[in-house]
Amino acid sequence: MSDTISSKVKRVYIEAAIKGTGALNNPTLMQEVKALYDPKQPKATYSKETFQRLVDLLRQRLYPELSNDEALFDFGRKVFKGYCTSSTMGSMMLPTLKFMSPVRLISLAKRLLEDAGLGQCNVEQVTECKCLAHYHNFLFAPHGVAGAAIEGLITSGAKKVRYHIEALTSLGAGLYNFDIVYEWN
Repeated sequence: MSDTISSKVKRVYIEAAIKGTGALNNPTLMQEVKALYDPKQPKATYSKETFQRLVDLLRQRLYPELSNDEALFDFGRKVFKGYCTSSTMGSMMLPTLKFMSPVRLISLAKRLLEDAGLGQCNVEQVTECKCLAHYHNFLFAPHGVAGAAIEGLITSGAKKVRYHIEALTSLGAGLYNFDIVYEWN
């Protein structure tokens, strides 16, 4: 993969955000969402700017009382659930997660995130219960990525999952370089 993020984000991740957060059940919110994504005329891909505007809109409307980091963490968890229930790949993957090791899950997430157009990810296994993930030119902020990863790890059977973010660099235009350490029992 090149050193820059794709200029497009696949529709399935837009839909995962909308379905996972329950925005479809909120007609007022969906009126605002339609300015960015029309469920009756979906495109195959969307610009990274459209994805970022959608994330910001949903975060602001659904989590007005939470800090940005707390809101993004919960948003990431819901996007993971939305992906597993609204996409063909996610619905096929979900039943297999309990048979997958957490390390294998994080490695699989690497390919999915890159394929989605969200950025680059490299994963190092530090110990049997610890991984270090390096995210480059990433479109989704660190706490959102962590929320999605934590939800996946819990679904795969990991217990007492913890994370901490290291080396955060904002690249502007909603892009980030960061590392996240994931640990579990």
